[in-house]
Amino acid sequence: MTTTENRPGSDVIDWSAAPAPTDEAGWLQRAREVRRILERDAAARDRAGATPYDEVALLKESGLVTLLGPVEHGGGGQEWPAAYRVIREVAAGDGSIGQLLGYHLLWFWAARLVG
Repeated sequence: MTTTENRPGSDVIDWSAAPAPTDEAGWLQRAREVRRILERDAAARDRAGATPYDEVALLKESGLVTLLGPVEHGGGGQEWPAAYRVIREVAAGDGSIGQLLGYHLLWFWAARLVG
């Protein structure tokens, strides 16, 4: 079960209980959920300058890191326009984590491109 107990005012989200989104609207909803978690303490985390271990785990648990992957390999099967929208949504909650997600998706795609 996915928890965010270490975040102030957090709630518990169990993304494993529901199937991964299958369309852009579902992925955007998932990104909004991540945004709501991140925006609660983004300024404090930014000031602390700590390594974002929990935030990376949150991106993984939410499945957003698989957004561009082929469905047959467990990915989201989405294209770049959806990825841009998801990145912007996450970045609205925490710009640094949105940038991190963007770079992850870029390098993931680059490996597929030249693989």
